Amino acid sequence: AMKFHGNWSSMRCADGFGRTMENGVLNKTDFNENVWFCGCIAGSPGEAYSPCSEDLVVSEFNLGKDQIPYNAEDWIELQNTGSASISLNGYIFKDEKDDHIFPLDGMTLESGEFMVIAKDSGLFHYRHPDFTGKILYGMPFGISKKDAMRIYNSNGTLIQSINYDSVPTWPSVPFATDFTFEYSVGGENQTLGEFWFAGCEGGSPGRMFSPCPIYYGDELAIIFPNPTSDILNLSINNMGSNKGTTEITVYNLEGQLLKTSSLPSSIEKVIGTTLDVSTLSHGLYYIRIQKSNAVISLPFIKI
Repeated sequence: AMKFHGNWSSMRCADGFGRTMENGVLNKTDFNENVWFCGCIAGSPGEAYSPCSEDLVVSEFNLGKDQIPYNAEDWIELQNTGSASISLNGYIFKDEKDDHIFPLDGMTLESGEFMVIAKDSGLFHYRHPDFTGKILYGMPFGISKKDAMRIYNSNGTLIQSINYDSVPTWPSVPFATDFTFEYSVGGENQTLGEFWFAGCEGGSPGRMFSPCPIYYGDELAIIFPNPTSDILNLSINNMGSNKGTTEITVYNLEGQLLKTSSLPSSIEKVIGTTLDVSTLSHGLYYIRIQKSNAVISLPFIKI
């Protein structure tokens, strides 16, 4: 006989959400919740646990937060991680409640492609004005701090299930701030908190996660790597004023203007962008960054 004790809060995945409870310690009969974990959809009867093989995954999600500026409301990013395209006609998305249904009709995801499900189109685009990816608006329900996300295919078969909670295994930052939950590339189980991490401020809807723009000190901008052979990364301080454009120009030592670019106004605290300098000859150059009345000129070496 097996004796279970503890509150088993992390095991909701097996309570009608399609996953099983896997035993991590096979040589004991008195178990507590710390030796069990959520397995894959439909489990692995007669076999040892192995990483879940799931082609359609939730790759990122955001919880709406009324208390923060620039609240984007709830949105969920899906990715086709398989090798073949997936037509989502007849697919539905649900949260923890069975009567909360959102059809995914009209969408096809090619291998590696992303799409977004958004609750509020206005708030989403105010937060992400440059978003041009695939998206479905009008999700009629929200996702909360302790909830589930489920996807059913056109046959009504549950193919994806995630139970998340504000428990220590899940990253805490995205529950209360303008950061998102990002699923780790190569993650082996969607419903295990250890395979999720806090993404960047605002998130990266519709695209792969990329390192967050960083900024150190009180200068207007920093550039890296320096020297560089092709791409120059810029992190621009936007905390003083987020109104107006940011003008970027590149000069050689003779003062000849070689490159220009302009960035639109942004609500981000730090603006991250890149500049392709691969066509420049080897040597020393200056990049001039101007935002409102603030200007900085920084030297860089093209190698």
